[in-house]
Parts: sequence; C-alpha cells; structure tokens
Amino acid sequence: MPDPHRPQRPFEIYDVTVEASEAITPRTKRIRFRLPPGRALRFRAGQFVQMFVPLPDGGTRRTSYSIASSPRESSFFELCVTRVDGGESSEYLHKLGVGDRTQALGPLGSFLFVEDGRDSVFVATGSGIAPFRAMIPERLELGGREAFYLLFGNRTEDDILYRAEWEALAREHPNFKVLHTLSRGAWGGPRGYVQDHVQSFVPDPASKNFYLCGLKAMTSSVEAKLLALGVPGDRIRFERFD
Repeated sequence: MPDPHRPQRPFEIYDVTVEASEAITPRTKRIRFRLPPGRALRFRAGQFVQMFVPLPDGGTRRTSYSIASSPRESSFFELCVTRVDGGESSEYLHKLGVGDRTQALGPLGSFLFVEDGRDSVFVATGSGIAPFRAMIPERLELGGREAFYLLFGNRTEDDILYRAEWEALAREHPNFKVLHTLSRGAWGGPRGYVQDHVQSFVPDPASKNFYLCGLKAMTSSVEAKLLALGVPGDRIRFERFD
C-alpha cells in the first residue's frame, strides 16, 4: 500500500535514451534508460514504468515493467526484460541499441514495502524478480534487524537473474537468506516450484509479510499455500504480470 503520510508524486512522460543493454540470461536483457539532463524519475522501490511501444499500424502501446534499480538513482532506471516469442513489447525493447530513444511513463504502482517491523519474504519467478532488486538492497542498506527471505524459482540454472548479486548480499547480511529452486535441467540444489519450499525455507510463516511477483498461476498457488499455513490475507501482497 502507498504510505498515506508521504505525498504521492504524479506520473509524467519522459523521453529516455538507452545507455546500456546487456544480455544477462539467454532470453533476458538488463536495459538502462537515461533521462534528459535536469530531469529525474523519483520513484519508490516496487513501482513500475510503462514503456511506449510502436505498433505496425502506426499507433503505440504502453507496456508495464517493474523498475529493477535503486530509487537512490533518479537520473536513470533499469528494466529487466525477458523476450517473449511474438511479444511486440519485449522484442521492441530487446532490439533497442545504445543511443536509441524512446518514451516512458511513470512512476506507477502501489506494490510497496510496508514498514511494520515484521520479517519479510519475497517470492518471485523469472523476471518477477525485478521489483525485489530495488526493494531488498534498499531495506538491507537501512540496517534493519528484521529478517529477509528471497525464494526465487526458475526453469534452469542459466535463467537465474542477478544470482551473483543475491549471493553477495546473503554473505554480507546475516539477516538475508536466498533459496533458488529450479523446475528443469541439471541442478544440485532445491527442485520444484516455489510453493513447494515455503514451509521448509521460512520459519513461522504466519508471523511474516509476503511479497509475491510473477504470473498469476504462481502467485495464486503461493497465496493458497500461505493462507493454509495461517498467513493473514492482508499480509500477502502481489504484483502480477498477467
């Protein structure tokens, strides 16, 4: 939920330039967009932007992408874009090169961290990890004593986004734990879907806040599991891609 004590800034349209575009898995790119000099995108961790995508008929479509970079940086933002075969928006963004220009609208969304002192659990699959790349480091940098858990599901080991970053954070912060689980491919670690690991990975889940990001099938399955474990519904928050 948005913080009722903090004024909400209206969204704006920004002309942005691709500053970097890097493949970080076989199908996913990390794309950094720079704002014009003197302009700033002041967002909160967990919010998203809508990218303007040109269509073959001459029109445009706005497609939403969670911001996958720190709110401390307001002169640029990063997106984590997985290419979907036949998906006009992801294919357009993947084709953009350094120096190309496009437009973004934002910031938007109310998938925000709730500061109530409870331990927090973040559950993601695939590029649903994007808002947590903004949220989790920010919370850890603030030095809170509560515990943070990241349960991240992917198909194969090559699909694990920002793996080195998560493992570095876990080494640096004893109150942050990460578990990767895979559904396919050779792998010596945990296997199966994220909902299969909630109870074993998270001690006393009913006492914690949960943040879920991914496709509806995943978030619905995890929600059902959490409710069965006694987690109050008002402490389960979602960002769904479909």
